[in-house]
Amino acid sequence: SSLDNNHISQVYSLINSFFFRKGLDADNENKVVNCFKQLFISTHNFELFSFLKDSSRLSKKKGARYYMVDRIGIDESQLIPMPKTIMKFKSEYIHLFEVIHSYRAKSTEERAALSILIPNALRRFLEIYTLMKIPNESSVESRVAQLVDDVNEYKTLNHFSHFTTFEKMTKHDELLMNLPAAIAELYKLLQEDNSHYQSLMKAIGAEV
Repeated sequence: SSLDNNHISQVYSLINSFFFRKGLDADNENKVVNCFKQLFISTHNFELFSFLKDSSRLSKKKGARYYMVDRIGIDESQLIPMPKTIMKFKSEYIHLFEVIHSYRAKSTEERAALSILIPNALRRFLEIYTLMKIPNESSVESRVAQLVDDVNEYKTLNHFSHFTTFEKMTKHDELLMNLPAAIAELYKLLQEDNSHYQSLMKAIGAEV
């Protein structure tokens, strides 16, 4: 569910108190007992996922496994292993950067299969990055304008930042054709903040 921070904490607390209980083992009242045979937890909320991932009771040492649902057709999905960057870091930010960086490094033919997904990753990454830099501005476009000397050099990137509007969605094919240019502009923007750019590259294990 889409939960605010307060409800995320409450749901996490409820999971711990309901499924893992003390006082049920007559020989050891302090022993934590698993009150389930098998437990499935599904969420699209990254913060709740981070809580669950950091739980000592849901750790890999206790047998927990983490997967992502990969939709492969209109009525068909599959479970795939959770990407390493999502497991390693507590923020979707670095995972999004790895997705974009991986796309950039691929050949033209390999990019074709991912092109439909990259615009959303690009928009979300740009949204988080600019919000970290300038939290008092409401729009991505105004934040980008404050971060660069000449906003005209980032026209394609700005175009992608508005990808959620219906007008832009109807021009989807045109947007996909401009993906390489938008990503090149994103890297140019990031390299203006070189220490941050280098830390992102190191975080995903890429050469600077």
